[in-house]
Amino acid sequence: MNKKGIMSLPFGMIFSIILIAAIIGIGFYTINYFVNLGKCTEIGLFYQDFQDKVDRAWNSEITRDEFVGKLPNGIKSVCFGDLSQTLGRTGKEYDALRKYRNVDANMFLYPPEKSCGLEYRKIEHVDFSELDVFSCFSTTGGQVRIKLEKGSFDALVKIKR
Repeated sequence: MNKKGIMSLPFGMIFSIILIAAIIGIGFYTINYFVNLGKCTEIGLFYQDFQDKVDRAWNSEITRDEFVGKLPNGIKSVCFGDLSQTLGRTGKEYDALRKYRNVDANMFLYPPEKSCGLEYRKIEHVDFSELDVFSCFSTTGGQVRIKLEKGSFDALVKIKR
């Protein structure tokens, strides 16, 4: 009597199943990679668009404008300030970002782990004197609104609430 296992599949069939599973796995990995790349690109474009808007305001005589920037859904706040000068400051944003107090930056994204390694940036030509030492602007629906203002005798663009 010839005893075989309950299920016997030819080698070609087993190889085909393994190959299909590998192709599906690689497909999911590739889709996930490009979706995350899109989020990182969106953050980089946000920084560039903000700097461009600040530069346009800085080059003009008088400006009173509002920057509306789009960010990925994971970003909850855009924060401004000098983290090295905020001793005694507390708050969830500050606590999460204080590890960057030794970098030359004045704009931060909260939470930093959702920002693709682009947690901070140095923005040129801005004045934060009308804000607290460390201030955050919340995102709503993936957008953040930041008021920019420059008078005729101002050297820098002021960021306002």
